[in-house]
Amino acid sequence: LCDHLADLQEEYDYPRFIDTTTGKNSKKRVINNVKRLAGTLGVTMSVQSMDQKVLRNIERQNMRLDEFFDIKPTIKKFNLDTNSEVILGLPGETVEQHFDAIESLLKLDMDHILSYSLMMLNGTKLNTPEERERWGYQTKYRVIPRDFSVMSTGEKVVEVEEVAVASSTMSFDDYLAARVFVLMLQVVNTAPTKPILKYCMRCGVSGKSVIKKFVERLDWPEYRNSNLRSVFHEYREKTETELFDSEEELIRIFQDDLKFSGLVDGTYGSNLLQTYKAKILAEC
Repeated sequence: LCDHLADLQEEYDYPRFIDTTTGKNSKKRVINNVKRLAGTLGVTMSVQSMDQKVLRNIERQNMRLDEFFDIKPTIKKFNLDTNSEVILGLPGETVEQHFDAIESLLKLDMDHILSYSLMMLNGTKLNTPEERERWGYQTKYRVIPRDFSVMSTGEKVVEVEEVAVASSTMSFDDYLAARVFVLMLQVVNTAPTKPILKYCMRCGVSGKSVIKKFVERLDWPEYRNSNLRSVFHEYREKTETELFDSEEELIRIFQDDLKFSGLVDGTYGSNLLQTYKAKILAEC
């Protein structure tokens, strides 16, 4: 497939960017394909978690770190962005272990680190009564970002996802704190503040402690009237109010014309991390 794409690039100068998830355990193949596509294919390292016990709980394994370091020279040669993804609320994982996973990825100098809420997907082992009970899951429902429509019949349709917001190892307060931490990560781990983060880490300060300090600083007396603080508080409030107790309740509420218009104008149902990262970078 990559050979075919490379032939198209040579003939038509297209596609100029390819967005896909690269394999975890096919190091040579990934390196060869990145070279073949001459810097138009990025490298993704989706790890879910960095804790071995948690990975066993979900029957997954990550790319070995030595394999990732073997790929890094190719990444550097083509000046490629690197992306990695983790999931908040995995079975047996504490919020601090989630932060540790992010810390490990910061040490690997990943360009973009994304943290997702755990979705309870139909057909997966985790979304069975036995597994829910085993890990003590508490769940809520929210609108899948920007995923709604009005049918030709006039029926309002809203797509819904069920997410884990607490478990036997993570409280709901932990969930909210983690979402605030991740927004601060998104802000700090980008221009113009990323050099500050990298400098602190080079001086031996952990990346997660820098991000935590930024969060704590929002409540210092001198920042009580700051725009940054108010935006973060608004984000935390929306992180909580976007959650509903049942799918039926969510769908019923958004049948109201006024509420549905809020989906259209972005008041409800947006990707909060992306929305508030943009808001902070633009206004703060």
